Amino acid sequence: MAFPTLAQRAYLWSGTAASGQDLHTALPPTYADSEAKDIWHANGTTYVLGTATHGTTGVTHAVLWRRLQTAIYCVGKQNSLGCTPSISFGGSPSASGPANFIVSASNVRNQVPGILLYGASGRSAAPFSGGTLCVGLPLYRGPGVNSNGSNAPAADCTGLFSTNMNAFRAGQLGGNPQPFLSVPGTTVNCQYWGRDPGLSAPNNAQLSNALEYEIGT
Repeated sequence: MAFPTLAQRAYLWSGTAASGQDLHTALPPTYADSEAKDIWHANGTTYVLGTATHGTTGVTHAVLWRRLQTAIYCVGKQNSLGCTPSISFGGSPSASGPANFIVSASNVRNQVPGILLYGASGRSAAPFSGGTLCVGLPLYRGPGVNSNGSNAPAADCTGLFSTNMNAFRAGQLGGNPQPFLSVPGTTVNCQYWGRDPGLSAPNNAQLSNALEYEIGT
C-alpha cells in the first residue's frame, strides 16, 4: 500500500490496506508534520499518542488520537436474485476535513437506483419495504446513486452503491446534508435502500444492513 510521502505524518495500519488511516488528516491544516509514538487499546477503543509540529511557529505539541467508534449491525433484506446487500466503509468520517469517508453496499442488484438513508436518532428495527428499517426516525436522504455492475439485459448481484459522506457533508454531491454531519462527536446511523424490479410493489426494494459511525473533527 502507499504511505504518505509529502511530509512526516502519523499513520495507523493494522495489517491490511483497508485498515490504513492517515492520522495527520485529523489535525488542523496548520500542522506540517506529525509522528506516532505509542499505541494502546482500552474498552474497545484504540488510542495513539504522538506529536505534531506547527508549520508556522515550529512548536511541537503532544497529540492524542482516538479511533472513532464504528459498528455494522442489523440484517439486510434478500433481494429477488437471492442476494443480501452488505454495507461497508473506508476512510475516516470528518466534520470538516477533506479526506474521504466512503460508505458502500456490495452484493446489490445491478443497474438500479438507490439512496443512503441516514439519521442521528440511533438504531431501529422496524418493518420497512418487506425488510427491516435499521435507522431511527427521522430519516434523511443522501444523494441518489446507481448500482452499475453488469450491463442489461443481465440481472445479477454485481452492483455496488457508494457514497462519500465527507464530500456530501461538504455540499459537493448536491442534496441537503443535515447540519449534524458537521458536528464532531455526532453518532450517525445509515442504511442503503435500492430499487428491485424483481419484486412486487410496495416491497420492490432491496435493503442493506446498517452502519453506525462517530464523526471526527
